[in-house]
Amino acid sequence: MHFENPFAGIAQVVEHATENRSVPSASLGPGTTALHKGEAKPRVVQYRLAGRSYNEIHHLLGVPKSTIALWLKDVALSDELRRRLYDRSRSAGTQALIARNQRQTVLAQRRAETGKAEAASAISALSPRELLLVGSALYWAEGRRQEGRNGNRLSFCNTDPFAIRLMMRFFREVMGVPESRFRIHVMVHPGLDVNAARRYWAEVTSLPLTPAIKAFVGLSRASRGKSPRRLPYGTCHVCVGDVTKFHQVMGWVRGLQQVSIALPHRS
Repeated sequence: MHFENPFAGIAQVVEHATENRSVPSASLGPGTTALHKGEAKPRVVQYRLAGRSYNEIHHLLGVPKSTIALWLKDVALSDELRRRLYDRSRSAGTQALIARNQRQTVLAQRRAETGKAEAASAISALSPRELLLVGSALYWAEGRRQEGRNGNRLSFCNTDPFAIRLMMRFFREVMGVPESRFRIHVMVHPGLDVNAARRYWAEVTSLPLTPAIKAFVGLSRASRGKSPRRLPYGTCHVCVGDVTKFHQVMGWVRGLQQVSIALPHRS
């Protein structure tokens, strides 16, 4: 038994009623004018067959994307055009992802800089006792502590000019090391400017550029595996040949070790 579709007539009426209805002007993009369906639909199809995306057609004609999808649901596209549209959408998606990641990176950098600035503001001028503790801890981490046959001398090695400046303050202000007792040994990568390295570390240490600042070509343990571009001025060794002061620093380091042992243990 055959039944007629009860909605067929309604669909025809709706189609007829909407055939000459204008696209709502509220949905149009800036600078566009309202188009009747009879004018807009062929242009939508034309743009689609020319390889335009729904978003592009929407901005060109002001037609809502939902309407565009409805009008194009029965429009057949060639395999080449489908592939082209897919490649464009994938490329656009990739570019959008890259742009989003870049924005997120900028925001993360801003948050990091804000956090660093707030933390840095908590550090004020170091008191003599604070400089003693900071200098002793830094020497504990980076200074020479081994007692050997070549004599017990203070030796601090680093590539960071700020760490060198801080240790020079520690040696001068806390330990009272005379300027004449300082010896600076600079180790630079082969091919780098030795004289430029000597001048650089002389300025960092606030010492005159004399034979007391010597430069050697080679690789220190601190610079092994690092690119010469990262260490254009090499590694700086600050040496003080004073047995008494060496044992003094080692005593402060021992004090820090004992304090660390006395800290409460948390399970």
